[in-house]
Amino acid sequence: MIQNIVLPIVFLLIAGGVYFGLTDPLINSGQSFLLEAGASSITELRAEKMALEQALDNAAELEVRAAELRQIVASLDQAKISRLDDFLPDSVDNLQLIVDVNGIASKYNMVLGEVTLDTNGSRNNNVGSDSGVPKVETTSLSFDITGTYGELKSFLQDLSTSLRLIDVTRLDFETGNETGGEYTYRLTVETYWLK
Repeated sequence: MIQNIVLPIVFLLIAGGVYFGLTDPLINSGQSFLLEAGASSITELRAEKMALEQALDNAAELEVRAAELRQIVASLDQAKISRLDDFLPDSVDNLQLIVDVNGIASKYNMVLGEVTLDTNGSRNNNVGSDSGVPKVETTSLSFDITGTYGELKSFLQDLSTSLRLIDVTRLDFETGNETGGEYTYRLTVETYWLK
């Protein structure tokens, strides 16, 4: 009869000892006399597994989005990309800038004179950051041009609608030297480029 009472109590004590000494620490704290120090608990491992599965799902979604964007880029018209490169080039071609402005002026029988390019005065417009994103820089071009007021207006209109991004920052003129309704104007323009 003692055997019927003592044996279940011993088994209960052993089961309680196994649970509180081995099973509970394995599940909750990861610190058990059977495991090495610093081992993760089952709860921590499950949380890490869920985080890794979420990261895999996010990576799969990003891969799908990257494939969509690659397809969009591949479908872009190369002529439009070329126009965008003209709008905001990745370098300043000083000679081409002068040729472009002179080409606009020549449509109105105007010729550039006394051209000055300010390569040292480039300023950073703080577009972009240090994380590899290109920064927008400016370069100034100053020149004299002779023509009538109407020709100047037409020249400035074409300059403002040209494919290259150009801002007129200064316009000076003299009224005493007019001949046949023509004046000499001194313009300073800024153009933008990616650095």
